[in-house]
Amino acid sequence: MTQKKTRLALIGYGAIGKVHTYAYKVLPFHYAELPLEPVPTWVAVRRRHTGPQALREGGFKYCATDFHTAINAADTDFVDCCTPNHLHLPVAVAASKAGKAIYCEKPLARDLAEAKTMLAAVEEAGVAHQVAFNYRFVPAVIRAQQLIAAGRLGNILAFRFYYLHSGYTNPNRPISWRMQKAISGSGALGDLGSHIIDLSRFLLGEYQAVSAILHTYIKERPIAEHPGATGVVDVDDAFLCQAKLANGAIGTLEATRMATGANDDLRFEIHGALGALRFNLMEPNRLAFYDATRPGEPLGGERGYTYVDTIGNYLPPAHFPSARAPVGWLRFHIASQYDFLCRLAGLPAIGATFVDGLRTQEIMTAIALSSERGAWVDMAEVQAL
Repeated sequence: MTQKKTRLALIGYGAIGKVHTYAYKVLPFHYAELPLEPVPTWVAVRRRHTGPQALREGGFKYCATDFHTAINAADTDFVDCCTPNHLHLPVAVAASKAGKAIYCEKPLARDLAEAKTMLAAVEEAGVAHQVAFNYRFVPAVIRAQQLIAAGRLGNILAFRFYYLHSGYTNPNRPISWRMQKAISGSGALGDLGSHIIDLSRFLLGEYQAVSAILHTYIKERPIAEHPGATGVVDVDDAFLCQAKLANGAIGTLEATRMATGANDDLRFEIHGALGALRFNLMEPNRLAFYDATRPGEPLGGERGYTYVDTIGNYLPPAHFPSARAPVGWLRFHIASQYDFLCRLAGLPAIGATFVDGLRTQEIMTAIALSSERGAWVDMAEVQAL
């Protein structure tokens, strides 16, 4: 039987556009069967010189410098948005009006109003939608979600999620779109914080209130195109947040792009009445699980953290490489995009939808409001905006 194909229009061929393209191309190696076969057809680029590179590397048939051309083409079935944040809204709205499903990079939008508009557009059009929160697809995270859902931790009491990068510590690093609110919407909050906000919701549920602070360490940076000139950094370099969840748990969130010595350190700790979990993305093959129901005597009995070797364990039809092979960052994107193809085919999917993207945007908005006011912000207030 010939597998049904779905034709892709990729919007943006920067670093993350290459990641998404790579993932689509290698999907057949990792899965014994695909719900749909993605076919790279259109790519839209902002700079003309990247067009030939995208055609050569990605195997796309056509290249456009206007994303509307790629989206509205008769031979486009779904859209993958890999642009800077300020273009997420127009790309999503254009895809919805064209009746095309959309897979969008995170965060969903620059602000809450844009996120609401994007969700309304896809819901009105009735098209499939998903946000690329790829860390939902780390095997250890999936196992953590299973253990929590099965009640192995009991009532959740406390949590800590943090995401640490060090790439912005050099004051001579030139200003980029990620440091300009008009383009990015926020700094570390949207870039890194959106990931841990989504993960915490995925694992623990909804938020009730937050108290937070945003901070910018380096307020001016060089402009690469104009030697000697500087530009204003008007987004956060870091944020700290206390949070109360609807289930009664309390905890903290932290993200920074100024953590000297860090690489890609996404970590969480979750404590329940019956057990606890620990995870570190820099050691992605294992989930640490503490079972407090085991005997504690004599001399500690059988208690202590146990490492669950999640490694490369994905459910069938995933079959390559072997589940015993160490897992890697690109594999999480591959699994996320496979999940989106399942959603396109009407099959069960666990990826974040635009509804989840909006919930993350609401929490980001509450965090920013709390920092401005120096006070707790209730989620009910933000959801009423």
